Amino acid sequence: MSKVLTISDRFHAGGAAVVARKIYEHIEQSDSFEGVFLYGLDRLGFPNKSYPDTITTASYFFGPHINLLACRLIGKNIIPSKKKKLNELIRWADVVHIHNIHTYGFEYKQLFSILNSINKKVIITAHDDWFYTGRCAIRQECEEWKKGCPKCPNLDYYHSTVFDNAKMEFIKKTTLINSLKDCTLVAPTNHIANALSFVYPNVPNKVISNGINIESFIPPKNESKSKEVQVLIISNNFEDQIKLDHKFIDSLVKEEVALHLVGPNSMYEGPSVVNYGFVKNQTNLGQIMQECDVLLFFSKVDSFGLVLAEALCTGMHICAYDSRAAKEVLNGFNRNIIPEDPAFFISKLRNPEFIKLCKSLSIRKKQALKARERFDQNTMIKKYCELYLSA
Repeated sequence: MSKVLTISDRFHAGGAAVVARKIYEHIEQSDSFEGVFLYGLDRLGFPNKSYPDTITTASYFFGPHINLLACRLIGKNIIPSKKKKLNELIRWADVVHIHNIHTYGFEYKQLFSILNSINKKVIITAHDDWFYTGRCAIRQECEEWKKGCPKCPNLDYYHSTVFDNAKMEFIKKTTLINSLKDCTLVAPTNHIANALSFVYPNVPNKVISNGINIESFIPPKNESKSKEVQVLIISNNFEDQIKLDHKFIDSLVKEEVALHLVGPNSMYEGPSVVNYGFVKNQTNLGQIMQECDVLLFFSKVDSFGLVLAEALCTGMHICAYDSRAAKEVLNGFNRNIIPEDPAFFISKLRNPEFIKLCKSLSIRKKQALKARERFDQNTMIKKYCELYLSA
């Protein structure tokens, strides 16, 4: 039985944590694996005592809070994990699978130094840009990482900081990862895999697409009864100023476009607006998608965007701003890369041919079938398990 230690900043929050948790939950139910999930922080930054013993943390009580402040000031975490516990868990494992570790829960230099001193199989899944940049998890269009981040021109990028230590962090991070004796880098998309190959040419890397529970996201059984195109917008927080275009949404509300908004803190109201708030249950989210025709995706900074895969598996048409993630994840499906112009989008919604396309049940079912084959989480999990067991 192979023992797998999963390391991720979060257990519940964020897309990377969702992927890490799905793989871990499969391991827990498998006869071939034994698993432990090591998380950095939970809600409000404290340990969660309700988790079972196999879901644990090695963080000091106020460690994540101090790291948050340090990250905002000098661009790096400074409080390490409890060394004894971290050592014990790494020594226990046959495979160490690292996901996101940049959100205040871990001090990466400590983690990679221990891994370098203990010969273990290491898998690193790069869910965003952090592993190949000096400090940015979301680099947007910046290309300075190709030069080793000599001087960061975007200190406001996530995670924002006051002082620039990107060059030194780039050197330390890449040196430690290059020193790992048995390491494989994994990316959910080709654009991240290509960047990893550029920075780590001697470290094996492969693409394993993120997967979702396709049983929760299925196409509708019947044709849509509404004559208007039903537009869906999903956000982790409608106060987000980075991943949402609020002026665009304001225009849609003013023009009384049929809007369905999923996520907390929505400030939008009107006769054509339906607010669902935060929807935790995936099946309920899938049912909302069945009732809508188009997913409007504003984010230009997501590396993958699980919501895109979820919407595609229900057969929805996607309209998205131009981004690396949108162009790659949506490739081969019914979608439009749209300009940042609400008037263009509104005119599109009123175009008879577009309405017919979005409302077609046969087209929707065909798209859903293709997406379900590509984004089935069982395929993702199978590929990771094969990687765990490979020599």
